[in-house]
Amino acid sequence: HTRCALVTGVQTCALPILRIHVYEQFNGPVISQSQTICHDSIPNLFTITTKPTGANGLYFYQWQISNDSVNFTNIFSANDTVLQTGNHTSKKFYRLRVNSNLGCGSVFSNIIRVFVYDKFEGAEIGTNESVCYGDVPSTLHTTKKPKGGSLSYLYQWQKSTDGIHWEDITGHTSDSLTFS
Repeated sequence: HTRCALVTGVQTCALPILRIHVYEQFNGPVISQSQTICHDSIPNLFTITTKPTGANGLYFYQWQISNDSVNFTNIFSANDTVLQTGNHTSKKFYRLRVNSNLGCGSVFSNIIRVFVYDKFEGAEIGTNESVCYGDVPSTLHTTKKPKGGSLSYLYQWQKSTDGIHWEDITGHTSDSLTFS
């Protein structure tokens, strides 16, 4: 609508009143923390710990993945505020892209890393030994050290009379077993 008035023989018109609404600055979310997991296991659920703010408050979400924390690609059908991934055998990086539904642009969350331990391989011990009744067997040593995993290992020697049912040998938690 335009308002017009006749003032001393001259018609003047006022321009219509326009309102311009400026949305708050668009800020990205913060997503749950980085994780370290065992080889071929599933990380914990990724969640938003601090919601995005600004724009008009209505957003579209897209989770992204990267091998190098620089080049990200969209994860197919990962458009929710949470993400559950599958098994991991190598390190990956994740972030959440948030788009304003009114065209106020896109913002990104922090980047989180899922570090994956190398595949765990257990220790190996020496070969079988036969001894006479009353003799003391030789000390058993690990012939191949464990590797992978967290690189922090705990040992527990076990014994069995049938090779099926095993029980711990109390107090023997080093990488060798000495008989007495």
